[in-house]
Amino acid sequence: MSDERQSLAADIPSLEKLHDTLAQQLAQAIQPQPILNRKGEVVGHEYNAASLNAAIRFLNDNGIRAKPITGSHLDKLNKSLPKYDDGDEEHPVH
Repeated sequence: MSDERQSLAADIPSLEKLHDTLAQQLAQAIQPQPILNRKGEVVGHEYNAASLNAAIRFLNDNGIRAKPITGSHLDKLNKSLPKYDDGDEEHPVH
C-alpha cells in the first residue's frame, strides 16, 4: 500500500467522526429559536437562515434526496408552490 493510501485509510475514522459531529451540530443549529415578547412570553419561532442553508448544502453534498410522501410537510410545501407548464411533461417545474 502506498504511503498516500495508508495515510488516507488512517484518516477515515477521523473523517467519519468529523462527519458525524458536523451532522449533529447542524441538527442542533436548525432548531427553531423562540421569539419572546416584552413579558417573556413565546410569541413565535425563528430559524437561522445561514444554518438552514448549511444543512441543505450538507444534505445535498452527501447525496440526500427527499421524496414527498402524501400528507408530509414536504408534500404540503410541494403542493403550495406555484406550478408552471414549460411543455416538458417528463420533468415538470415546481
